[in-house]
Amino acid sequence: SVLDIACGTGTILKKLRDKGCRVYGIDIAPGAIRLARAKGLDVMLGDADAFEENGAVRDLLFAPYDVVIFSKSLQHLREKNAIMAGLRTKRIFVHQRNLDHWRVKLFGNAGAAREEMMPYRDASGHVVKIGSNAALRRWGESFGYSSRVISGNFLRGKDAVIEFTKRSDGAG
Repeated sequence: SVLDIACGTGTILKKLRDKGCRVYGIDIAPGAIRLARAKGLDVMLGDADAFEENGAVRDLLFAPYDVVIFSKSLQHLREKNAIMAGLRTKRIFVHQRNLDHWRVKLFGNAGAAREEMMPYRDASGHVVKIGSNAALRRWGESFGYSSRVISGNFLRGKDAVIEFTKRSDGAG
């Protein structure tokens, strides 16, 4: 079973469903959800950041999954730390665009302020500055996951794909 947080039009979910996976998704864009549903996908219109106020979103996010995917969405979630702490999954894939790209291209000088409003905090609540794959990996590992980089490099402006796997020792 797979959950894609910020699933968009369901491109990834459709491919996984076609390979035999049970797939679920959530996105805040009504148009994207309509397109995903037209593909026959089980997706919800909703805001992952609003899980505390919305029981249906909370139930979707925190159900047990084999895999959870954050495709270019993690850095945009205000509640990323609480979501990460509450996930009941064995494996997480984070596909993240170079943070400087988002800061400069989309937000200009507002990027730094935006990053302060939506910080990454480790499981102990300490702010983690995410400027490299290693920093993102340390953040995920603080929640009890081991990690490995599958592809990408922030410093050269490429996307990163990082796999987090729940550690059986419960450390974190």
